Formats: sequence, structure tokens, C-alpha cells
Amino acid sequence: MSRGPCELSNVRGRILKDIARLHEKYGEVVRVGPDAVIFNNPDAWADMYAHKPGKGVFPKDPLRHTRELWIHGAPDVFTAEDTDHPRLRRLINPAFSSKALREQEPLIQGNVNLLITRLQEQMGSDASAVVDMNEWINWTTFDLIGDLAFGETFDCLKTGGYHPWVALICSSIKTVSILGSIKQWPWIEAVWQFLIGGIMIRAMRQFHKLVIEKVDRRLSRTKGRNDFLQSILDHKDTEKSMTQDELYSNAALLVMAGTETSATTLAGTIYHLARNQQVLLPLQAELRATFKSEDEMTFKTVSDIPNLLAALHESMRMYPSVAVTNPRRVPKGGASVIGKWLPENTTVGTYQWVAYNSSTNFRDPGTFDPSRWQGNPYYANDRREIFKPFSVGPKSCLLWKFDITLADEKNVWTDQKVHWSWMRVPLMIKLKERNRSLQK
Repeated sequence: MSRGPCELSNVRGRILKDIARLHEKYGEVVRVGPDAVIFNNPDAWADMYAHKPGKGVFPKDPLRHTRELWIHGAPDVFTAEDTDHPRLRRLINPAFSSKALREQEPLIQGNVNLLITRLQEQMGSDASAVVDMNEWINWTTFDLIGDLAFGETFDCLKTGGYHPWVALICSSIKTVSILGSIKQWPWIEAVWQFLIGGIMIRAMRQFHKLVIEKVDRRLSRTKGRNDFLQSILDHKDTEKSMTQDELYSNAALLVMAGTETSATTLAGTIYHLARNQQVLLPLQAELRATFKSEDEMTFKTVSDIPNLLAALHESMRMYPSVAVTNPRRVPKGGASVIGKWLPENTTVGTYQWVAYNSSTNFRDPGTFDPSRWQGNPYYANDRREIFKPFSVGPKSCLLWKFDITLADEKNVWTDQKVHWSWMRVPLMIKLKERNRSLQK
């Protein structure tokens, strides 16, 4: 058996649909290469990713966890080896705590308010407009993460376009994914590096240079700003603090990973709600009855709206921000996953979109129904424990401020290619500003 078909599917961006067909045909455990096995079972998560006493840790697959983002050889928390990962995670965790999010809320709200203002500027005389929400959300998340990571935005919302650095990041995602496939064959990688490697190296050096400049500029400013870097800097003088280069590498990771995952979740949620008005309209009515003004919407108050959280869960199930697998290697001596013994160095993983949209795990997986997360007995046999999304702080200003519908109801927006992340296409949404009298 060759890895060729699987890697070719990955290069083409159709890996999810092909993996889904394999699971449908062969079951929960499928061999996709001579040394690669994928799983569609909730118990596989713990076997592959959890640290169990007395059992070897499954290390990250070095061919997939690229180190191109490392600056001056310093690791980031996503690709760090087990010796560095716990320390880096402990240092970064405070930046994402409930306390930190509350302190960062004014920065977040400021960027959300600017998005609302810019969308209002697109309105015609009838207080409506058709806009590409995928772009607007992209601009917002890049500005927001830039603000939180570097203390300055990329001004995407102000200019209504991509900063050159942002465009560089967006274009690199597909390249990094394809490179993961190419690395399976060293001779192909050598040809790739000969033909294109120089271009990639120059682009990455430019990216590193910009990160260093922005981090240094942020560090030169007065302390006390409630952002990601400040949370990390508060622990800088401890024995196991981050080095300066680790600070650079992890700031680069925050921009790359934080923007893409956040934008995917927001765009996916808007699409599914716009497509399912029977879910959207009651939710909007509840939000508008609960909040009399945008100022009342905070992380705390919004988290008290169960229907909104259920809608987010359902959207992340049908369109997860990380759709592919986070591959691991079976440790030395071999190990078992859900009772299946595997030799050492076997690559293992679970494709999240495939697992979340499989009838093996969820009843009527193609139906957007948030009630499955609220105790609806119709979905009592759903294997919800397989669902492992990242946490997200919900913001509902868009739903409160505008009525939203799809500009083209026949278009299935989620039918996209995927290269590590979704290759999102324009999401044309018709916005209509709600009756202004209701806002007074």
C-alpha cells in the first residue's frame, strides 16, 4: 500500500470527502498508507493524545508539524517537543484565562464596534447591502489578533483591504499544507526545495522580520496593556520564562493560528444561521429581548444565552475550524489505540470534520439543529464525546444589529477545499439593519 492516493487527495484539497468515503466503506479504523492509520471513534482521542501514567506519549508527527514559523530556532507551543511544550503552555495559558479575556474585552469590543460601523457604511438608502462577510470577518480577526498580540492592528477594517503581511499569511497556509505531503518523499521534497525553496525562504524571512519588529515595538511601550503579550510578560522573570526568541515564535503562531481559526468559526456560524432561518429568527428575537443596547453584551452576559452557545457548538460541529487531523506517531515499542495494536512510528489521527459529520457519531449529521446540544431526546444516541472543538468567546453584536440572509440560497458555501484550514470562498450575505427605532 502506498501513501500516494492519500497525499494526492491532500494536495488537491479534497482529503475530507475522500476520508469520509473510506470510513463509510471500511468502518471506524482505516489504514491509509503502509504506516498510517486513521480513527473515527471517541475513545481514540484519549489513546492518541492523553498522557496516561505508565504509557508512552504519542509524539507529534514531525513531517506535519512544520517548524517554518520558528524564529531563530526557538519553538512555538504548537510544534514544541514534549520537553518544551508543558513550560510554554503554562506561560501562554494565562493569556486565555477568563480573567485575561475580561481584561481584554475593551480591545475586542473596540474592533467589533469598528466592524459594525464599517458595515453600516456599506448600507444603501434602504438600510441594506450585500457584502462578502468572509472578507469582513477576515479583516476583523487579523486586526483583533494584531491588537492583542502586538498592540497595534493591521488597519484592515479601516482600509477595507488586506495589509501586505496579512496577504502573505493567507497565501502561505496552502503552501505549508502541500509541503507536509511532499515531505513524505525526500526526493520530491529535494526537487521542491530546488525549484521553490528559495521563494519560500525569502517569504518566511520577511514574515520573521515583521514579527520581530512588531514584538520589539510592543515591548518598548509602557507596560500594563491588557493583551496577550502582557499576560506572558508578567511571567518573564520566572526561572522558566520564555526567551526573547520564544516570544517571537509564539507571537507568530498566535497570528497564524488565532486569526484563521477565529475567522473560520465566525464565518461558518453566520453561514449556517443565515441558511437556517428557523434557528436564526428565534435566536435574534431572544438576543434583542435580552439586550437593549450593544453595551450590555459582554462575555459574561452573552455566555448566559444557551441557545447562542448551542448554535455555536452546532456550527463548529458541521464546520470545525480545524477540519483535518493533528497527526501523532506511535511511541517506541508500539501501542494500542481502541484495542488495535500498532507498531512504533505508525502515524495515527482523527479527521475532525469527518468524525463530526459521520452518521456513526451523530444522527442526521447534515442537519443544522442546535437542540442536539440541549438535551433533545431525538439525538440521545449521538456520540458527543468525539466532539473536541477549541473554546470560543461568542460575540453576538452582528445578530443583534442586522438581519442576515444568504444572497444566494442555492450556493452550498461549505463545499470547499481544505489545506490544513478551509480554503474559504466569498460568503455573500444580505445585511439589513434592524428597525432603528428598536435601538433607541
